[in-house]
This record gives sequence, C-alpha cells and structure tokens, in this order.
Amino acid sequence: MRSELGESLVTVQKLDVPLEATTSSLAALKAYSLGEKASGDKDTPAALPYHQRAVQLDPNFAMGYRALGNDYFSLGELGRASEYFTKAFELREHASEREKLTIRADYYQNVTGELEKAAETFQEEIASYPRDFAAYLDLGTVYAEQGQYE
Repeated sequence: MRSELGESLVTVQKLDVPLEATTSSLAALKAYSLGEKASGDKDTPAALPYHQRAVQLDPNFAMGYRALGNDYFSLGELGRASEYFTKAFELREHASEREKLTIRADYYQNVTGELEKAAETFQEEIASYPRDFAAYLDLGTVYAEQGQYE
C-alpha cells in the first residue's frame, strides 16, 4: 500500500517495521518497533532510548511501558523494571486482549511474585494464541522458578 501511495520501494524496505503494539500514536509505534528491532539485533542499551521515546510520545502506551520494564530487568535494575511493569499493568485497558495477557503475566511474575497467577495467565495466552512461542518460553521460566522442571 505504501508503494502504491508513492513511497519508494527502497524507503519501504528500509523503514519496514512490524506493527506490534496498540497505541494511538504512529510515532510512538514507530519508536517502539525500532526499539524491539534494536533489542533483537543489538542489545538492551540500544533499545532503551526508543522505548523511552515511545512512552514520551504516548503516555498511555501500555506495551511501551512493558518494553521499558523488560529493558530495565535485563539491565539488572529491578526497581525501575518493577515501576514500568506496574505502569503497564495500570494502563492495560489501553491494550489489545493479547497484549493484556502478556502485561498481566509479566506483572504477576516480576512485580508481585505471584507465580501461579503468572502461569495461569501464560496458559490462557497459549490457549488463545497457540502459535506464539514466547508464551511457552515464559511459562517454562515460571515453572523453573517454581521448581517444576518436568
């Protein structure tokens, strides 16, 4: 569609980032997506400024706050991670149903420590979105934290 509207193929390919989160701000979505790409291609410090920009552009961007929680968790700054996971949880009504599940599970796992609730939420996510491998990995992490290695 973008090339049909006159954007060059080179620009489309260069700036092609997947839509991965619910926000009313296209600029916030772009910053978030660039952060996710940087996180996958490079490392957490490279992603952090993009995620920070995303929530500056949209202060109600639940998945943006979740991304910041993950960034700070990866950097070992657990207090800051907890703040951002909590903010995402508070704003979860601004997210899609799928995103709400991820946000809830992260909150229970990383903020309240309610691992049983986290496991139940990841199981709900798997039941609703069986092809999403991340929920399986996260559920495995919760089971390992509970000592349920089987």
